[in-house]
Amino acid sequence: MVLLNVQFKEKDEDVRGRRWNFQDKSNLISLFEIKKGFARGGQYHKNNVIHILVLGKVEYRKENVITHKEEIQFLESPSITYLPPQTSDLIIALEDSIMIGVYPKEITNTFYQKHSQIVKEKIRIGSN
Repeated sequence: MVLLNVQFKEKDEDVRGRRWNFQDKSNLISLFEIKKGFARGGQYHKNNVIHILVLGKVEYRKENVITHKEEIQFLESPSITYLPPQTSDLIIALEDSIMIGVYPKEITNTFYQKHSQIVKEKIRIGSN
């Protein structure tokens, strides 16, 4: 993978931490924080996604949205994992963490209700 002509797209922040989005001609590249106890994810894609844990520890759940087969990984930095097509991710920070995600550009975002609800609930109740 070669990242050429990467341009800054946007920055946002919520209780989970900050996120900076960049793009090149075919990918969205996201550098994001996840504060301890919070979660990110809940989407699935048509193509492979790469996640790089730069700092921290996370519980990384992958669930195929068609077969509902689930895999749970516990990652410590530095590490890299791949999210296959049609598989939702749920990333829960076990300590303050920083990750990079490389997502192929897609026309729409597709959310997986099971994981999206967990992300929203953790935002609602805080990191406890």
